[in-house]
Amino acid sequence: MRTRSAPKSLAEAANGPTTPARRRYPLQEGDRSVTGHPGQPPGGVTVSYFEWVQDSWRKDFWEENEVNRRLEKVMGKAFDDVHSTAKKYSVDMRTGAYILAIGRVAKATEVARHLAVSRVG
Repeated sequence: MRTRSAPKSLAEAANGPTTPARRRYPLQEGDRSVTGHPGQPPGGVTVSYFEWVQDSWRKDFWEENEVNRRLEKVMGKAFDDVHSTAKKYSVDMRTGAYILAIGRVAKATEVARHLAVSRVG
């Protein structure tokens, strides 16, 4: 007899769902946390950034435990930011990530606009 296991958390991989029906899921399904794919791939990108910083600027190299410590700090904050945004707007994690990203782009655009105006005036 087969039994179904119920994971405590569920995370999409790099490629997201391909149909609109599969894109919709609640922030919480029972006691399980569901994380959309925008929260998954950035770890590799972040480590690549760390490598670039070390190669370009620092000329020294971190040990694996230092890379992991820094990665955990960055990704932990990113998760917390997305999670709190998703809860604030009562949306899933994917939508929370988009809301957060669009807000950050809007803020950066506003800062850039002010800088451009201050240079002209």
